[in-house]
Amino acid sequence: MQTNSQSLTLTVIALGIVGIGLGLWSLMRPETVQAPQGLRNWTEFRDTDGRFSLQYPDTYTQLPGDTGDFPIGSALVPAQSGVTVPVIATFKLDESDYGGTNLAGAWVTVAVTQNNNENACAQSFDGLTTLALTATRTQHDITWYEFADGWIAEGAAGTKFETRTFHTINNGNCYEVLLHLATTNIGNYDPGTVAAVDEGTLRAQLQSIFQTFTFTQE
Repeated sequence: MQTNSQSLTLTVIALGIVGIGLGLWSLMRPETVQAPQGLRNWTEFRDTDGRFSLQYPDTYTQLPGDTGDFPIGSALVPAQSGVTVPVIATFKLDESDYGGTNLAGAWVTVAVTQNNNENACAQSFDGLTTLALTATRTQHDITWYEFADGWIAEGAAGTKFETRTFHTINNGNCYEVLLHLATTNIGNYDPGTVAAVDEGTLRAQLQSIFQTFTFTQE
């Protein structure tokens, strides 16, 4: 006959085995990747010519043309000298939730030009020179030319502009998606009055919007 002490010992051992098993399962199970926080109620945008679609969450607003806080334009190489490639649409973050931070703006722009020259599409134009291709990536069966390092420039009062550039060709057109992030220099403010915004989270939001881009006509 088992004593109370023996029963208690067996119970503790059994619970220990179960705990070890649960611990091993938690280590072995696949990691769940979470979507960026705060992104919800996505809306689909389709360009007026029905060539592509893109989705954006309710924390962003769709605006016509290059109407962000800092209109930068397109980095597409112009098909003709002196011709400006127009931006079709801007998707701009509502900054009201970021008061008290050094965020100056976060937005996505889309542009297109009738140029099926693959070499030209695989370049980024900064207004003076063309920048060489860095890498390629594929999503939704679309191969994008990626200028992964983007460019970072200091503007007025120490505002930092960061842009990542993506180009692809479809049906004789070269498409561009630009991911923009602008932040101000905290050193320009009184100590303790402004906090640094989480740039990593904002980059993930911009990437999430870009990843919804698909062509709606073959």
